[in-house]
Amino acid sequence: MTSMTRHYSDAAGQVRNAADKTADLWAQGTRGLTGLVPRRPQIDLIPAVERYFDLVQRMVDVNRHLTVKWVEAADTLTGVVRDQAESAADVAREMPASVGHVVHVQAAKAEQERVRPERPSTSRPGRPMTRPASATRA
Repeated sequence: MTSMTRHYSDAAGQVRNAADKTADLWAQGTRGLTGLVPRRPQIDLIPAVERYFDLVQRMVDVNRHLTVKWVEAADTLTGVVRDQAESAADVAREMPASVGHVVHVQAAKAEQERVRPERPSTSRPGRPMTRPASATRA
């Protein structure tokens, strides 16, 4: 058994040596190629990223300011409507009972007039209306 273990260990060592030699060759080749290629300028992206996030922050601040102004305006409008409704309710509560009764009676009369059937005309149906003889002579 020990001979098989030694055999596997020797094979693994040879694979490791081959991998190390291959990595070294790649590193040497890369160094050689980088020496042939002209150096490109380094680009510093940090200022661009900082400017982008500054712009985003300004946009958030502007949107926040506008939203707060809209909400304040809407709140003011609903407050005015609420005040007007409360004022109308106060006037209705303070209205004397007799005035309320008069309004109720007038509304009832208007409803009766609306529902009441029309009265028939005095002329007989089927016959044309004629003028009196005094109206035809001029």
